[in-house]
Amino acid sequence: MRRISFELDPPQTDVRLARKIDRFPFVPDDPARLDRDCFEAYNIQVAGLATRMASVAYHFFNQYRASRKIMLFEGTEGYAHGEQRRDFVSVEDVVKVNLHFLDHPDLSGIFNLGTGRSQTFNDVAIAALNACRALDGKEALSLDEIKSQRLIEYIPFPDALKGKYQSFTEADVTKLRAAGYVEPFLTVEQGVASYIPWLAGQR
Repeated sequence: MRRISFELDPPQTDVRLARKIDRFPFVPDDPARLDRDCFEAYNIQVAGLATRMASVAYHFFNQYRASRKIMLFEGTEGYAHGEQRRDFVSVEDVVKVNLHFLDHPDLSGIFNLGTGRSQTFNDVAIAALNACRALDGKEALSLDEIKSQRLIEYIPFPDALKGKYQSFTEADVTKLRAAGYVEPFLTVEQGVASYIPWLAGQR
């Protein structure tokens, strides 16, 4: 061991920092740069949410455009291939419900938002596939015809999801109806038939 001697002569008075430290060091002081950084952060979040919240119909549209077929899970928990059920709701209906509460500020609470009517993933696949076919000037097909032409591919159900996957969901909209919302909700067929042509027009 080696000992090194030194003298310590600390100042006896208050020594203020010569360097300014901002209260929020990662927030630019320049308004123009702040606007630019905020806009960039906003767009990153929007892009992330758009990816996470992309609809089933959106994915089916892209699958069919890329490979001319749609992929669905095989059956599980007693449900046949593609027959797992969800309460698919259109963004159009979500907006209408929000506007309803905007027009009635006296109403408040937590409400289930869905159609109150579950439909199968096969239903969404059929609607998306036939909407894409309509864009190509082709006639609609039934599920049996789609299967016979191998336009739907049922892929093995992932082991990681077994026991964790919800094969059936359906919103209880009793409270929403009691709050005065009486408009009918679009079916999968109606919503997808309207959505796919709009989506194709964005490409």
